[in-house]
Amino acid sequence: GGILAVALARANPAAIRRLALIDPPPLRAEERTPVARSLPDLTPDFSGAHLQKAWYFVRDQEIFSEWYAQDLAHSLNWEMQLDPADIHRRVVEVLKAGPAVRAALEASSAYAFDSALNACEASVLCLADPAHPAQAARAEAAAGAARYGRFTLVSRQPVATASQILSFLA
Repeated sequence: GGILAVALARANPAAIRRLALIDPPPLRAEERTPVARSLPDLTPDFSGAHLQKAWYFVRDQEIFSEWYAQDLAHSLNWEMQLDPADIHRRVVEVLKAGPAVRAALEASSAYAFDSALNACEASVLCLADPAHPAQAARAEAAAGAARYGRFTLVSRQPVATASQILSFLA
């Protein structure tokens, strides 16, 4: 979402003067490249293993900050609230998208987000949860890369996040 928001703001600077990015994508290319390479092969096979791979792919996005970095340093520090119905819905969407999932991840991995942020004329608020140091560092770096950037730590509570965004947009 952050990549699209920045691209739209660059394309329409008169229409979009402020952006709020929650957990923006990595700035550096070396942080982005593992994403596309580590996407599981979801080609349907007779055994149905692609279904299990899709399920773990979606589930791991809720457990690790980067689903491909499954270690303690990337595990999310907040209490997990995995909803099986939500995971199922997202798995169905991933499977329906087919090869478009890989294409989208490869495109986002190749996008020079740092340059785009710097070229963006909009004021940018980058939000991250203080309980997640890796995402907080990434959001702080994104705010630093933006021409008019600001960085704020905010809990994952919807009211706190909405309050920060609304005060920024006012």
